[in-house]
Amino acid sequence: MLTKNKKIRNTLFLAALLLLVAGIVYQQTVDNRAFEPGDKQPAGHSLPGGKVTDDADTVVAQKSTTLSGAVDIAPESPVPDLKDAGARQGYHSRFGPLPESLKGTQPPAGLLVDEEGNIVPTPLMVDLFDYFLTIVGEESLDTVAERVLEHMARHLQEPALGQAVEIFNNYLMMKQAIIDASEQMKLNARDSGRTLSYTEILRNSQEIRLAHLGQVVYDAFYGEQDKMDNYVVRRIEIARSDHLTDEEKRDLLEQAERDLPETARRRRAENRARQDLDQQIKDAREKGATEDEIFQIRAAVIGADKAERHRLADEKRFAWNERVARYRKEREAILNSGAYSPADLQTAIRELRAHHFSERERVRIKVIDRIKDSSRPQ
Repeated sequence: MLTKNKKIRNTLFLAALLLLVAGIVYQQTVDNRAFEPGDKQPAGHSLPGGKVTDDADTVVAQKSTTLSGAVDIAPESPVPDLKDAGARQGYHSRFGPLPESLKGTQPPAGLLVDEEGNIVPTPLMVDLFDYFLTIVGEESLDTVAERVLEHMARHLQEPALGQAVEIFNNYLMMKQAIIDASEQMKLNARDSGRTLSYTEILRNSQEIRLAHLGQVVYDAFYGEQDKMDNYVVRRIEIARSDHLTDEEKRDLLEQAERDLPETARRRRAENRARQDLDQQIKDAREKGATEDEIFQIRAAVIGADKAERHRLADEKRFAWNERVARYRKEREAILNSGAYSPADLQTAIRELRAHHFSERERVRIKVIDRIKDSSRPQ
């Protein structure tokens, strides 16, 4: 019975959204935003041949795509940066200005259309939906949903408009389903006396997203994010395994990393290279390497220019550490001398700091003193 009621509620909600869009489109017609054949094409509508529209949020791809395909923009028709383009457009709504939390901002670009007029779902569409949904609480969900529908109706034509409305409806129901399922999972876990794992929560969210959005939209919205999330889960599973050797764990981690998006793989490779270089330098210094030798080690990995910047930073750090060491030694002598009253002792310390450090540096050295003093044996 509950399932039947939920289906009826969802159907009524979608019908209400479609009726609302029809009203918004009609209102735009009354406001003279429509045009007749032979009239000049107004800004904000897609042009024949797949050109870029004047809308801040809509781009029409030059080459035909399906919903599951990537949009291929032809080089002869350069596409402006969507977010920059959006910033050039003022936000106007029959529901009034945006609430205080979004004051001074613009809705992000998030509506992509292929040359056949079909909506192309991307993660930018999620950003657009979430931009408006952040103000739920300042405004009712109904008003926020109407803002989204008005925004899409202003920038899209059919069939893209109807497709976008359906996606938005499914997105809202998905959000609510995740909240409901999360609360139920917490109740079940509490009743059974156990703690929910990160993996359980993640898998539950993934299943609900897929069920509500369908495979095509799900992959477009969350495909890259899923790769990162699945990698984190895999790392946790490998680290917790008691049946794998260290070598087997390394091999499995490398295998899991190969499934990451290219940008994430490159970033992790850069981090590893930096860590390896730091370890090489540490080992070289422990063996008595000169600064020229350290420079050569760095230059072989990151190039001479970056190696030189690191060398200069090292010099500054070494000089600072030497000054701190001299100051700390003199301060220790003052503290252990027994020749000062409490008031005179504080004055002597202040004068010592002023002798060794600038006003800005003295702020830093006070913090260093507190940290080192807290670790001194009592």
